[in-house]
Amino acid sequence: EQRARRRLFLERTASLFATPEAGDLYLSRVGIFSQHRGKGDAQALLEDLATFARAEGRERIVLDVATTNEAAIRLYRSSGFVPGEERAATALPFSYISMFRVLD
Repeated sequence: EQRARRRLFLERTASLFATPEAGDLYLSRVGIFSQHRGKGDAQALLEDLATFARAEGRERIVLDVATTNEAAIRLYRSSGFVPGEERAATALPFSYISMFRVLD
């Protein structure tokens, strides 16, 4: 039963998330524990990720973030991410925005 519910959830939400292109590094399911917020740890994590992505020959970092997660959207914007397409789930009260950062 739990497996069937999980599968149904994934089917309903699949259209919410970006399909990475060749050359993209897709960031998924990241968070910062509350005791580390506001200390620059998230910013440092994103910079380390950019360094890794460049070393792997990637051209962009792509992610999806809930439209209600304003703090994360501010963080990503301040780290050079640009908003892309917004997607809403069918039959579920979720919407996400794709964001990307072109690596130099």
